[in-house]
Amino acid sequence: MQLIDNLRSAVLQQREDEVSNFFSDVSDLREFISAREPGAGVNITVKMCCYNAERLSADNGSRITLVNSSAHGTFEEVQEALNELNSVNRKPFIAQVTVWDSKKKFGSPKSGRIHFRVGAVYEFKQVHSVGYFSDIAKGSVQLEEASSDRVVERLPPILKRKNAGEPSGRHPKARALLQQDESEEQKDGSGVESVAIATTARKRNTVASRG
Repeated sequence: MQLIDNLRSAVLQQREDEVSNFFSDVSDLREFISAREPGAGVNITVKMCCYNAERLSADNGSRITLVNSSAHGTFEEVQEALNELNSVNRKPFIAQVTVWDSKKKFGSPKSGRIHFRVGAVYEFKQVHSVGYFSDIAKGSVQLEEASSDRVVERLPPILKRKNAGEPSGRHPKARALLQQDESEEQKDGSGVESVAIATTARKRNTVASRG
């Protein structure tokens, strides 16, 4: 049947687009948009590092601002440098993907959301409606219950480095309480020991006087 053949052809084309149009670098994505001017139905795959995430005003999705996936290892430095740029000069270095929440038929609508973590690397599949909006490379993804792998966290955020002189382990307040307990234990221990010595000495003196 012609309809089935056309559908299969469209599915194959979509899969080819997702594989061939894979971007982990913002400049490569911008070059693709400028050269191809992709239509709304062209799908791409984006694997980049989350610079910022915010809920849409209608609370039906999230807008994820991304930087190169290579920024993952030095995210703190990249984040600091980007924060120093104004909104216009920052545009060539970022991309944005709008992730629309899945439409829940049952249960809480919040279960159809994804909690995005700044500094983590995410892979977005079937990103469509790709183009420039306010000179920022953008696209959209629609979450669906049947396609749980459409947005996947590939690398978690790297923990912030501690200063060389910063003590590790317990919280400062907890350490202070621990030191206080140890001090009290030492006092209690020395007090018991002194009482024991004094008691022993008195017993010896009593025995000596009786003798």
